[in-house]
Amino acid sequence: MMYRARILYYKLQRFYARARHQGYGRFSVFAQRLPLAVLGKFYKGFAVFANGQIVNKLINFPRFRKYYGSYTDNMENIFYLIVMPNTLHFLNPCLRLINRKVNICLLFNGAKQWERNFIKTHFPGLPSQRLIALPGSSVSHSDVLNLLLQTNKNNFGVIDHDAYVFNDSVFEDLSFADNEFLIAYFYGYSKKAEMYFPLTHFLFFNTKIILDIMRRNNVDCRLYTKPPKRILRKLLEAGIKANVALKDYHSFFDTLHLLYVVACAEGWCTTILDVDDKNAILHVGGTSWSGRSTKELIQVYTDLRFLELPCNRGLIKMYKKKITKCQSSQELRKILFRTKNVIPLLLDVDMIISRLKTHPAVSS
Repeated sequence: MMYRARILYYKLQRFYARARHQGYGRFSVFAQRLPLAVLGKFYKGFAVFANGQIVNKLINFPRFRKYYGSYTDNMENIFYLIVMPNTLHFLNPCLRLINRKVNICLLFNGAKQWERNFIKTHFPGLPSQRLIALPGSSVSHSDVLNLLLQTNKNNFGVIDHDAYVFNDSVFEDLSFADNEFLIAYFYGYSKKAEMYFPLTHFLFFNTKIILDIMRRNNVDCRLYTKPPKRILRKLLEAGIKANVALKDYHSFFDTLHLLYVVACAEGWCTTILDVDDKNAILHVGGTSWSGRSTKELIQVYTDLRFLELPCNRGLIKMYKKKITKCQSSQELRKILFRTKNVIPLLLDVDMIISRLKTHPAVSS
């Protein structure tokens, strides 16, 4: 009991310190931002369940099946880009880099009407679909992947809204060998399972094979806290040591991970794109996880750096007041705590911004 109380106290302390460093007063912190953060956390948990188990099944699945059944253009090798709310300052440069270089379909996932209008105005003609969700919420990433796999029977890819493709060669060879079920660019390593695994920032799916694996094993892309015992036995029999996580800092199978290790147990392979450019795709990450009341200072700094890009001038008025009271990223940078976790993130953001500022598609 005392341990939980201490954890709660430290969380409140960090929450208060973050808000005060951004210029919010005590009344604003405790009377406005804190209640919003608490309510938002509970509502988000409820919405994830309701959107995945009810709204998706009753509304989104029928709509998407009808959409693909009537779509006359080629849907082969299309890449889906999910448009989350309050993320246009990341999405805008992402789209500018890949627009007209690959088939893209936008999935509006909780984005507001004005955000949808912004995209349609600046990137006219791109095919799009809107995911229906509870008010003020989005469909979880795992449920979106399940929806796409079970409605579009063609091979397709997904790319994060905060992944920036600087080398188009990543799109050139997306064909599968006989034993391949997935192509990825980003990957991690699990010390517990002693195996590499793909990250979901840039993926390309061999849909027919993945659907067959899902059907035969009754698994999908969702998060699993307690995988079925029969699946764990299958993994152990194949020499895969994964128990309840691939990511060493998790206690559960994250999005796509259980499906991935089951495919590995059956002998299917994943290709990691081998591009002769270590910066072919640069990824920010964590840009749609937190609400405005719960963002870490490094996340707020990242928001400001992207808002200050020349191509995002039209978004400053709509987003800045929601993000922080700090006038600029440089003002916030002065008070950033240089911890061992913040320093690498700071360097990554600065490097990505530097690359974007000099790219002709983004510099105006």
